[in-house]
Amino acid sequence: MQVLNALKSDKKDVIKFCKNTFSWGDYISEIWDYWYLEGNLFVVRENNSPVALSHASISKKDQQVWIEGIRVNPNFRRKGYASSLIQHSENQAIKNDCLSSFMLIETNNKNSLELSKKLGYVIKETWNFFSLLPEKSIASQIEFTKTNTKVFDLMRSLELFYVDSWRWYPLNDQQLSLLVENQQIIYYNDNDEYSVAVITSSKHFAKTMIVTLLFGNDLGIKKLLDYSKHLANLQNFKRIQVLTKLNKINDSQDIIKKLSFYLMWKKLE
Repeated sequence: MQVLNALKSDKKDVIKFCKNTFSWGDYISEIWDYWYLEGNLFVVRENNSPVALSHASISKKDQQVWIEGIRVNPNFRRKGYASSLIQHSENQAIKNDCLSSFMLIETNNKNSLELSKKLGYVIKETWNFFSLLPEKSIASQIEFTKTNTKVFDLMRSLELFYVDSWRWYPLNDQQLSLLVENQQIIYYNDNDEYSVAVITSSKHFAKTMIVTLLFGNDLGIKKLLDYSKHLANLQNFKRIQVLTKLNKINDSQDIIKKLSFYLMWKKLE
């Protein structure tokens, strides 16, 4: 059994066995073309047809790989294909001097969680996904983070991740400075109690804003989300996806909790 680079012509067969991955369907049909262009899109074949799939997004500057989209045709499960795809992605990452591997697993997906642990992954953090719609409203009085400020130093002192197109990246000094320069980090100061979020737009899903809610109190979080809704409306986004380690976001009826995930991590050697 070999893990091979996907062919453009594999798309049709892959989408067929990915139609009913989740209760709501799957997103592979929307994202295949992007992954194919990025490279490191891998398949396993049986009788010259793809029966398993995964994608590896390698970030050389962060020295990490993000493994995503692991799918196996239900008729070909329990053959070790998922393990082989993950290990192949890790090997490609090591060749590119990566030190860490990450993936995201839904908290109720016991089989995937068990498999990842067998391969040496550990749960690093638990994250929650909420959805929100843009709204025409008065913008909240938030501020954009600047370097050499108290809130910037606070963020530097913590081990934080932010989400960019459903990939988790460390908020190191270099990334912090870049996001600050692009005015993508917003905060609200409530008597020196800071609430902070990072705003990005999805590279793969049209008109989708992603808000990484890092930390804050109820008032600050409300202000950040109100601003996000206002900004999304101004910039013609259709949806807002909020990712956070917080278990609960106020009691607002217009924000809906969707899913919870484990951020899995493995040291590559």
